[in-house]
Amino acid sequence: MKFSLQHPALSCVRFDRLQDSSKDRYDIWKMGYSPINIKQLQLILRDYPNEQDKQILFNGFKFGFSLNYHGPRIPFESKNLKSVLSNPVGARLKIESEISLERIAGPFCKRPISNLRCSIGIVPKKTGGLRLNTHLSYPQLSSVNDFIDEKFT
Repeated sequence: MKFSLQHPALSCVRFDRLQDSSKDRYDIWKMGYSPINIKQLQLILRDYPNEQDKQILFNGFKFGFSLNYHGPRIPFESKNLKSVLSNPVGARLKIESEISLERIAGPFCKRPISNLRCSIGIVPKKTGGLRLNTHLSYPQLSSVNDFIDEKFT
């Protein structure tokens, strides 16, 4: 999504106008959530045969998974995909649903991370509803995906 004071799909929360007690709710570094029970995962992985993969799985669910991105850390503005532009109501409902389920954060009035790249699309699911996609393959030759080694894709 493009960041502006008036996003066409969603209104944003003005972080600077929040009371101190509610600011943590909008702190990007404190917003991560996973339904995975880490203690239960540790028990399940106890006898996992590959120690390296075991650590990747455990640490990924506990601290977040690495994209293995090794490129420039610069912001890039791009339009959302045509699927969002042609169905803004569907996009809005999907985004609101993902926010309410705490799967994504936002919307934000300004970039919560200075080098954030964000362009989204929506595609119909075979089972109904919409799937939200983050477009990491644009622009060609300088996309996020261009700087991830193929062995990690």
